[in-house]
Amino acid sequence: MEGNLQNSPQLGHPTDSSDAIYVSGLSTTLVATIQETKDRISQIEYIFCSQLFPNFQSKSKSWQKVYLEAMEAADAWKEKEKDLLLQIKKLQFEKQLVLEEYQSLKMQKVNFTSIENIYPNCVHELQDDLKHKTNEVKLKEKKLLLLKKQKNVEVEAEKLRLELMKKSKEADGVMGLQNKLLQINQSKASLIVHKEMQLMEQEEKANGLISKLQSKEKKVDKLQQGHRKN
Repeated sequence: MEGNLQNSPQLGHPTDSSDAIYVSGLSTTLVATIQETKDRISQIEYIFCSQLFPNFQSKSKSWQKVYLEAMEAADAWKEKEKDLLLQIKKLQFEKQLVLEEYQSLKMQKVNFTSIENIYPNCVHELQDDLKHKTNEVKLKEKKLLLLKKQKNVEVEAEKLRLELMKKSKEADGVMGLQNKLLQINQSKASLIVHKEMQLMEQEEKANGLISKLQSKEKKVDKLQQGHRKN
C-alpha cells in the first residue's frame, strides 16, 4: 500500500501547464480580434476620407446600393447574433451541469476521506475524476467568456460600419461626421484598453482557481499520508 502511494503521479502539473497554454492562446486570440477590429476601423476611415466623400455627388446610386447591402448585412448579423446567444445559453447550461457534478464529487471525496482503511485505488480514481470535472468547468467558463467578448467586438464594429454608411449620405454634415469618427476612435481605443484589463483580470482569476485546486490536492495528499501511517 505504501509503495502504491509513493509511486502515485504528482497532481496538478499537467493541468497547470495546459491551463497556462490555454490562457495564453485565449489572450493571443483576443488581442488578434481587437487588432483586426482596429484595422477594420482604420480601413473604413481611409475609404471614407480618400474615396467616398470626394466622389459622393457622382456616385449617389452606388451609395444607395451599398446602403441596401449594409441593411442586408445587418439582417444577416441579427441571425448570427441569435445563434451566438443560443450557443451561450447552451454553454451556461452545460456549465451548470458540470458544476453540480463537481459539487457532488467534492461531497463524495469528503465522505471517502473520513473512512478508515480506504483503498489507494479509490482515492486515485476520485482524484482523477475530480480533476477532470474541474478542467471541464474551467474550459466551459473560458469558452463562454471568449464568445461574449467576440460578440461584443463584432457588435461594436457593425454599429460603426452602419453609422458610417448612414452619415455618408449627408453631404452637408461631413465635418460633423469626421469629428464623430474621431470620437468613436477614441472610444474604441478606451474599449480596447478596457478589454485588455478584463483579460488580465480573467487570467488572475484563472491563476487563483489553479492555486485553490493545488491547495485541495495537497490536503488530499496529507490525508493519504495519514492513512498510510495508520
